[in-house]
Amino acid sequence: MEPAAYVIPAEISYEIQSIPVDDPKFFVNYVAKTKEAVYAPDINENQITIKFLDRLKVFNTKAVVCWPILNKESALLGIILIASTRPTEITEEDRFFFNIISNFFSLAVERRYSEDALRESQETFEKLINTSPLAIFHTDLQSGIRLVNKYALELLRVEKAEDLIGKEFQSFLIAPDQARLAQDIEILLKTGSFINYDYLMERSDKSVFPIELSASVILDNNQKPDSLLFIGNDVTVRKELERNLRNHFFEFEVMNKIISAGYRANNLNQFLDFVLDTVLNSLDFSGGLILLRSENNLFEINKSLGVSKQLVSLIQQALSSETFLTPLIKKGATIIIDDLQVLSPDTPLKNIEMLIGIPFFSKKEIIGALILLLNKARSISATDQQLLESIGKDIGTAIAKFQAEQLIKERQIDLQSIFNILEEIIFVIDHKSGLILEVNDIATRKLGYIKRQLQSMRFLDLLSKEYWADFQTFLAKAKPRTSGTFTFEIKTKGQETLMMNVTLYYQRYLSHEAIFAILRDA
Repeated sequence: MEPAAYVIPAEISYEIQSIPVDDPKFFVNYVAKTKEAVYAPDINENQITIKFLDRLKVFNTKAVVCWPILNKESALLGIILIASTRPTEITEEDRFFFNIISNFFSLAVERRYSEDALRESQETFEKLINTSPLAIFHTDLQSGIRLVNKYALELLRVEKAEDLIGKEFQSFLIAPDQARLAQDIEILLKTGSFINYDYLMERSDKSVFPIELSASVILDNNQKPDSLLFIGNDVTVRKELERNLRNHFFEFEVMNKIISAGYRANNLNQFLDFVLDTVLNSLDFSGGLILLRSENNLFEINKSLGVSKQLVSLIQQALSSETFLTPLIKKGATIIIDDLQVLSPDTPLKNIEMLIGIPFFSKKEIIGALILLLNKARSISATDQQLLESIGKDIGTAIAKFQAEQLIKERQIDLQSIFNILEEIIFVIDHKSGLILEVNDIATRKLGYIKRQLQSMRFLDLLSKEYWADFQTFLAKAKPRTSGTFTFEIKTKGQETLMMNVTLYYQRYLSHEAIFAILRDA
């Protein structure tokens, strides 16, 4: 099999040679034999290319596309191989693109001695170039433009290719990048190619956009450099995304700190202190307040930082009547007031020009609000408002979590008080695991354990083994509000045994499905 044409770095060009078609160590012979295309985004992970790693790595190959050129009777005319020096995603559009190339070469090889074939191949080539999703510039060695495709014209906002032919390619780059490209072309002529170099390109209307260029040297029949091929990808969207991510990175950090505080704080007051300080310092606000709905369904100032007594008084008055805060605390709408002086015409507010209010929700109910203050008004974009509202949602979720935990603790304390005045021994047992969740004081006194020890045990651990089956049978069959009465032998810490009448009752306890065990002397 004879190599017909290739573009590779000069230092490994000697590796291109005639090969016996029946030699199994060559990757192209596999494709020639199977007549099936191979698409390998990463040669180390493809089941076929992994068999030919030694040969492929000679060319520093990381990804490869190889497909056979067949005639209409499916006879092999040749092989096309494209390699990349880094793993490269191969999309369905790429496969379609390669298939068109394959058809083109098949046509050209089969009819290469025919004038008709030459004309048809030229048309196919032009279609191929002009349907490419990348900008293509073919230049001479001095970068004078010979050929461009339609997408290149669109990128530069030029109507006709004739307006570009003959002009220097680097003249369409901004001045600093023109000199850099000239240096890169010198290196290109020595190395044979470069991939994904960033430049800024200037359109015909003088607007500028970022472009990512890859280039190759085209060789003539004598293997001498003949021309240059530049392929460009408009990366405006990607660069804009990267810039936005950098600009808002600190804002993401703020949200992460607030979420983390919800897990680290020991109580609601500690959490709110941390949140207010973090938001003011990170987002550069001069002051702020946190409002919470009280038990009597009224909103009250819970926290304030960097707020004058005059403004605190104004907010307190506003909470008790239909005022500028009504949309915030009654309708759950974000408010932005950029002229605070109209709120206090008689006594102007000092050093405060702007107020922003963000509501907190729990189960779609307004439970509070964050009020932020600025001593100098600034533009609040839709993105800024969206960020603040996201922070408000996180704070609302954390507040609801703390309030729910506090309610559970209060209920637990109430139940514990009831348990402790009873004369019977009371155990609360988790239905699923059998672990002891709660005990009363008389249980610790009578059995000799401290409460913490009992809460690390299973109820079975207190029973003599001959009674385990009865207890386990009850657990297996128990349904809500069912009960059973048994006589069990209970072991104390000192290994004494107490015969006790035990009533078991299935009932929910706080967030657990539980068994209540009431023990009396037998």
